[in-house]
Amino acid sequence: NAEYMGIQLTMNLDNIEELPIMDKAAAIERLGDESLFETMMEGFEDMTMGKNLTTLQIAVDELDYLSIRMQAHSLKGASSYLGAERVKKAAEKVQFDIDNQKAEDLFKDYSILIQQCIVLKRKIRSEICKKASKPRVLSFQRDYLKKQSQILMFLSHLFSSQTKGLQM
Repeated sequence: NAEYMGIQLTMNLDNIEELPIMDKAAAIERLGDESLFETMMEGFEDMTMGKNLTTLQIAVDELDYLSIRMQAHSLKGASSYLGAERVKKAAEKVQFDIDNQKAEDLFKDYSILIQQCIVLKRKIRSEICKKASKPRVLSFQRDYLKKQSQILMFLSHLFSSQTKGLQM
């Protein structure tokens, strides 16, 4: 165990399954906007789950501890915005392992981090699919439909007044 000023520092991932994969409600509350959450969720999947994990894998393969720490720190921060508590905790543990020179735990914890990233990626894809399957009317579509309705009402009124004039 690591020690700081005589205090034993410990951290483990034994109960990681008890944490939420992604706490959407907490994330939306933190961000203040559901559409921002959705944008960040999609960006997280594209950028973090792609580029950052690839960079992390290369760093692990090369035993580049500074890069491993930087990528774990980046994952920890990005996942906290999404309420992705499992990935956050696993990334935090990888960072802890490096900061406290716990090489014996690093590869096991890295494996848990990757596993939790896969679980999160599935959750994000599920959320994106749910969002895509819901019929959504975007604001520009709503404005267009409103204008079309107004035009139809005008034409209907115009047509009815013209036909009244013909019937007299």
